[in-house]
Amino acid sequence: MVTTKVKLFIGLMVFITLLSTPLSVEAQENVLYSTIDRAKEMRDAGDYEQAAEVLKKLDNQNPGNIWVQRLYAETLIWLKDYEEATLVYEKAIKMHPDDMDVKYEFATFLFNLGEYERAQELLLIYTQKNTRVAKAEKLLGTTYYYLGDFLPAVEHLEKSLELNPNDKNTLQLLDEVSRITKPWIGVGFAYRNDSQNITQLFPAIEGGLYKSSWFSPSFYLNAQNFSVDSTDNNQINFGVRNSFLFSKIGLSAKFGVGVNYASSIDSVYLLWDLALQQSLSDNLIISAKAERSAYTYTISSVKKPINSDKYNLFVEWKKQKSLWVNIGYLAEVFPDANNIQTAYIWALSPSMSFSIFELRLGYSFSYANSKESRYVTVKSKQDIINDFSEDEAIEGVYNPYYTPNKEFTNSVLGNLLLKPNSNLDIRLHATVGIYSRTMNPYFYLDTNNAGQTIIKQDFFQESYTPMDLGIKINYGLSNALDLVISYKYFQSFYFNSNNIQLGLKLRFNK
Repeated sequence: MVTTKVKLFIGLMVFITLLSTPLSVEAQENVLYSTIDRAKEMRDAGDYEQAAEVLKKLDNQNPGNIWVQRLYAETLIWLKDYEEATLVYEKAIKMHPDDMDVKYEFATFLFNLGEYERAQELLLIYTQKNTRVAKAEKLLGTTYYYLGDFLPAVEHLEKSLELNPNDKNTLQLLDEVSRITKPWIGVGFAYRNDSQNITQLFPAIEGGLYKSSWFSPSFYLNAQNFSVDSTDNNQINFGVRNSFLFSKIGLSAKFGVGVNYASSIDSVYLLWDLALQQSLSDNLIISAKAERSAYTYTISSVKKPINSDKYNLFVEWKKQKSLWVNIGYLAEVFPDANNIQTAYIWALSPSMSFSIFELRLGYSFSYANSKESRYVTVKSKQDIINDFSEDEAIEGVYNPYYTPNKEFTNSVLGNLLLKPNSNLDIRLHATVGIYSRTMNPYFYLDTNNAGQTIIKQDFFQESYTPMDLGIKINYGLSNALDLVISYKYFQSFYFNSNNIQLGLKLRFNK
């Protein structure tokens, strides 16, 4: 039989055990919080690795503690251990599916990594439960923008502004997206004259609207009036285009068709253009363009219009505030089966910013060559023979288009941006050749084996200074109306020109 003393001893031990249990839990909690505080102190001191080790151990000892998991994931982000941070967040969300805060933190982390689709999925869940968080709506709207889905982007950015009307960054982003989604119409006028005594007047109207990433149509209508040799020649161009965006694979495309009417020969030509741009990474893109357009750079081509087909392929590395590099190839094919081939490369330095200025300097090289020369004599063979003088060169002209021969350029580049305020930016650019050569054609008289006088063509190397100098002013007259004014001086081996453009663009509310 159990004695009374034994019973008293057992009862005392049970009482002590029951009394000590909550104290043990409390002690464990004290250890947990003190360890968390110690990890925070390590982080504040910059010892992230040691803090991560402490938190990892704490996470293993206290599986499922959401505070430890969030703090551990954040510390891993500071250590740039993004893979492990992702695993910690995923485990935390799996163990705490109703915790919205960890979803928001993970979404922010994914957004900063550029994983916009995954971030968007989490933000959609978060904003359904938390309907009045301006930062979350802004982040969600931005993911839609970056993924090319502009209408939902506007919706969420507008909601963010309703909750926080003083957020200038959101207002600026909303204005940027709205410029894409709002229907617009533009009118413009251009003037050009060149050293060939060709004067061009160019009134134009265009417009477009955005319905979806698959359907974003636009149109253009312009009239070109060329004045040369006291005669006028007119061309009218009309066309429609559509833009496509396949954001999931980083591909954008444009396709257009149109017509060109030339009054001098009373003929209509078909025009077309196609552009593809594929993002290979955040900063690397490859682009391919093809188009049929009117060639209007010589007197002959203005008097008797011709079209050319251009095929352009280039790769570009472009990073904001960093180096820009572009390497490309251009082939231009004419109706007579002749072609001009051009290879080029240019690079711009990282931007140098000070006050309202942003400057980039760079270098470019190009090489162009044509299959056959289209440099011909101005006079007939008989007139040349009759009027021949050894003191005078035989006059020639490019007909119907200019054909470079082993032409290369080395040029220095400069781009300067002035941005006094959010409504005005002024862009100046300069390309100036420093070592450029071409094979210049000339004619001379010779005799063939039969003793007949013939005209021959040969080439000699000649240096020249290519130049492209310009200024472009963009001014926002209001939220709906933009003004653009530009001037460019262009100098090639064959001619130089002055170009002035004026344009207005009006956006409509839907």
